[in-house]
Order: sequence, then structure tokens, then C-alpha cells
Amino acid sequence: MIDNKINVWFESLKSIWLNKTPNEIESLVANKFYWYENPFQPPINTQEELLKEWQSILNHKSLSIDYKIISAQNNVGIAIAESTFTLIDTEVRIEMKGIWFVILDKEGKCTEFRQWFNLKQSN
Repeated sequence: MIDNKINVWFESLKSIWLNKTPNEIESLVANKFYWYENPFQPPINTQEELLKEWQSILNHKSLSIDYKIISAQNNVGIAIAESTFTLIDTEVRIEMKGIWFVILDKEGKCTEFRQWFNLKQSN
């Protein structure tokens, strides 16, 4: 059975992205958190940095996001995720397929988020 907190959190992440409301991303994280937007970069660990990173969604159009939770237990969730969008400023089409990993605290706030993905770009 899927932990409902995990599903609510992933749905909220998806909704923020689809609705292009980057300021709401702060509501998903705990006071102390680690957010790995990319496995090859250091984590984001302040709300200011996270909000700055999420401003990029304002440059997305024709956005599609889907995910399937493959594991959820003890406030840890793993999902297969796919997203496609076009960058408004360059018209480059982006396809991302990968994994989302989240650890939530007792209140359902993220203490750790990691994503791994393959990225395909086309004009």
C-alpha cells in the first residue's frame, strides 16, 4: 500500500510545476533539507536557493509530467518520472525520464530529495 503522504507530496510537486507557481516549492520542504536537482552537483539546502532554482519553470511551455510510485515505506518514496516541455526562450524541446526519491518528516515535508534522469533535447 502506498503511503498517502508520499503521494500527496509527489502530486504537490507536479502541481507546482504544471501551474508554474515556483514560490510554492518552499511549502514542500522542511526547515533543514537537502535537494539534489542533479546528482553531479552539490545539494540545495536553503529555501532561497531552492526558490531561485525553481524560477526556471517559468520558462517552460507545453508541459507534461507523469510519475508512478514504485516504492513508499516509512516516509521514503521512489517514483519513476517523465516530463516533457519546451523552453520558451529557445524553443528547445526537453524530454526527461528518471527517478524521484524523497524522504519526508512526520509533517510530510521533504528532508531529502534526489532525482536522476536521462535528458533528451531536440529543436
